[in-house]
Amino acid sequence: MVSGGALTSNQLYQIKAPIDLAPALCLWLNSVWVIIHLLQTRAETEGAFSDILLEQIPLIPVPDRRVIEERSTEWNDLALEMGNKSFPSLREQFRSRQPTRLKLDHGVLRLLSGMRKLSTEMVEMLDEVYDRLADELEAMKESVTVSRKDSHEVEMFPE
Repeated sequence: MVSGGALTSNQLYQIKAPIDLAPALCLWLNSVWVIIHLLQTRAETEGAFSDILLEQIPLIPVPDRRVIEERSTEWNDLALEMGNKSFPSLREQFRSRQPTRLKLDHGVLRLLSGMRKLSTEMVEMLDEVYDRLADELEAMKESVTVSRKDSHEVEMFPE
């Protein structure tokens, strides 16, 4: 979400960035590369999700400003195209090679690499990353399911 003003939410952190860089930053923060970073530094919780701690945000690597500025029109075009898209769960996005996810990650990788089109090797590498992420997210989900079954719950009103 890109906004020129302050937002109020109990589930969002406000990240300050120059408005001309905000669309690229928004794309970057939703890319597979940041998802990998967040999974590596996650704080596990009781639910089927991981919290992003405020302390983690400044540690997220960001592209060099000059790389964004050199192709700002293309970043903005991709941001406009992606702006109203909906996404299923991350696990489903990676497992099924969801077209919107592919468009986002291929676009970000293409813009960061300076290429007009991704090489076959880069596409294959991204497919491998998706497979591994889908497996990791599935294992996280199974782990949560198992831990809930093993919890020390006491039935207060047995049938």
